[in-house]
Amino acid sequence: MTIHLLNAAVMPHEGSYQLEELSPAQFGQEVAAAHASGNFRHYVGYADTLAIINALCGIDLGEVNVGQTEFEDGEIFYVARLRRRVSPLSKRVHTHHQGNKLEISDFDFFRGKYNDLS
Repeated sequence: MTIHLLNAAVMPHEGSYQLEELSPAQFGQEVAAAHASGNFRHYVGYADTLAIINALCGIDLGEVNVGQTEFEDGEIFYVARLRRRVSPLSKRVHTHHQGNKLEISDFDFFRGKYNDLS
């Protein structure tokens, strides 16, 4: 089974979703362990969010990924959700001198589990 990382608490298809809030430290440790497992895929579509997650977890997730998330029954996912909207200029592109630098305190962190309804 794949462990997923998302930058928003989205529900990509019908099913049951359980979310548990994590501290930034818990999130960092668990995502780093999930990444090391080899069964990990991220769907983080914002460069600034990806940079925060990389720093928090001590890993390099590579490039942004705007692909569609697909869950299978019982899969675990992690979410780094912004608490507020950011400027449209900071979405999905790296920009300089915006004045809206994201910090860990701008995010809520969760672990979730997906269950199919069938």
